[in-house]
Amino acid sequence: MMRDRTARLKSNSDLRASRSPGRSGAAVTAVIVLAAPPGARAADPAARLVECLEAAHLGLPFYAVTLAVLLVSIALIARGRSLAREQARAQAEALASRDQLIRTLQASGEALTRSLAQRSQELEAATRRLQETEHRLQYNAHTDPLTGLANRLLLGDRIAHAITRSKRHNCRTAVVLVNIDDFNGMNAAFGEAVGDEVLKAAAARLRGLVREQDTVARTGGDEFVIVLEEVFDTQDVQRVASAATTALAQEFEARGHALTLGASVGCAIYPDGGTDADGLLRHAGRLMRHAKRAKDLPPPQADPAASAA
Repeated sequence: MMRDRTARLKSNSDLRASRSPGRSGAAVTAVIVLAAPPGARAADPAARLVECLEAAHLGLPFYAVTLAVLLVSIALIARGRSLAREQARAQAEALASRDQLIRTLQASGEALTRSLAQRSQELEAATRRLQETEHRLQYNAHTDPLTGLANRLLLGDRIAHAITRSKRHNCRTAVVLVNIDDFNGMNAAFGEAVGDEVLKAAAARLRGLVREQDTVARTGGDEFVIVLEEVFDTQDVQRVASAATTALAQEFEARGHALTLGASVGCAIYPDGGTDADGLLRHAGRLMRHAKRAKDLPPPQADPAASAA
């Protein structure tokens, strides 16, 4: 169809060239632009150009028509390139916007990750502080602050634990109560600072006499308790009691003072001496006080009749 229209246009142009040979290129362009019928609906610019030329009934030479087509083609190419540039620019702007959005999201993600890591570290530090505080509170609640030994509260738990093990392993638990002789008099004569040094040294000596599984506790100002677990031979209890008396009879060095003290000891063995912590401690306490009173008795006097005999 396009070829037929072009052929007709060329034929009409050749026929009319003799009647209008002197038309200029500007006139041709003006005719092409002005000759378009108002109701034209060509599918593309080239077809519209042909319709315009046919409708104008102008006697244009063939070369003028060719020139007009070239001009329109150049204009279309320029317009196409302009549209391509605009499209490319729009795509570039869209890509740049997308890249910027990606960078923003990445930066936000990295900031969020850093913030979460920081918060996690802060929570871990707070957890550690809480655990340390809890351990310190538990330690203070169950430990004698002067000597670092178990206090009376922890002592009850340790004796109950030892009795449970004795029942399970068919053995015994022993409680050895140790009281330093005349500690109050020494404390009054040399001061509490010297007395504290003596107590700490006595605690260290007693702790060195027993196994890791055994317990040494301080239950009063001058009173210590040794808990022996899994006792299979009662002679072991007597050996520990004798070693405790010997250890505390050795000289103490405290703030420039050389002090010699003694100790009174009472022992109770589960189940004969008691079936729970309170019972064992009461029994050991009675035996310890009996031993202390025996030291306070005057030495026996010789019988005159026996001497005369």
